[in-house]
Amino acid sequence: MLNPDGVFVGNYRSSAMGTDLNRSWHLCNPWCHPTIKATRDILTMLDKSKELQLDFVVDIHAHSSLKGCFIYGNTYEDVYRYERHILFPKLLSTVADDYTQSNTMFNSDVNKGGTARRFLCSILSDKVNCYSFEVSIYGYKLKGSEVTIPYTEESYMRCGRNLVRTFLEYYHNTGAIPIELSSEIAEKKRRSFTKQVKRRNKDRFQRPLTSRTLAHLHFQNLTIADFSDTSVDDDYYSSRNQESMRDQASKSLDQSFYRSNSPLPTKYVVLPEPSLSIIDFNREYIERVPIEIKRNKRY
Repeated sequence: MLNPDGVFVGNYRSSAMGTDLNRSWHLCNPWCHPTIKATRDILTMLDKSKELQLDFVVDIHAHSSLKGCFIYGNTYEDVYRYERHILFPKLLSTVADDYTQSNTMFNSDVNKGGTARRFLCSILSDKVNCYSFEVSIYGYKLKGSEVTIPYTEESYMRCGRNLVRTFLEYYHNTGAIPIELSSEIAEKKRRSFTKQVKRRNKDRFQRPLTSRTLAHLHFQNLTIADFSDTSVDDDYYSSRNQESMRDQASKSLDQSFYRSNSPLPTKYVVLPEPSLSIIDFNREYIERVPIEIKRNKRY
């Protein structure tokens, strides 16, 4: 987070000193822009390092007017560099359901020279891809639907997971990470986790080996009461408990609804579109002045 002081005092785009940080990358200094100056120095150091390779610089922003998530990229005269540059947004559009292809834009606008994606691509090496990842502060629309789904904390976290998954897809497509290698690592992690769970359960639930006999159940002496919410048999015969079971099932469905691997919702809460009311203060003032003059004359 590059603007903690500005967010703390309640500023929308500017820092605590009143400067727009994402328009000041080309003239940043330690006194006015300490966070982006430090970030710029770190990125330059990583790009020049012989032990590390810098591939991506992604500047994450919230967009105030457009819906969904999308990418702002750059244009280059080098055709091969441009083709490599547009690969990541294409992969992200296949991974994220809330990605808006129509809002994606690639340009070399001189008016955006102070932004991170425009300035950093001019000082870093050609192999580094610089993007701005924009996510709406309002909501998104699914493909083929006109219903606007508001973003929640969980859906914002899903945007981050989709971004990381796209990095993996990118390295799969470029051959930097073989698909077999990533699948083997995932399988090893899954097997290791299963062994740990089995070992933990085995140690936790050990009991002495004793001889046990099955108890006989006589249904003719069985009485069913409607005061327990814990027995499965009671829930079957109680209409009140059936309602509680349905409520619990609906709650579990609501909780699983927000998981990353759960299906997309079928019913959405549609919020009204934001509207702007224009108040003519000049007219209010002109109409109010004669009234105040007459009132003052009385006194």
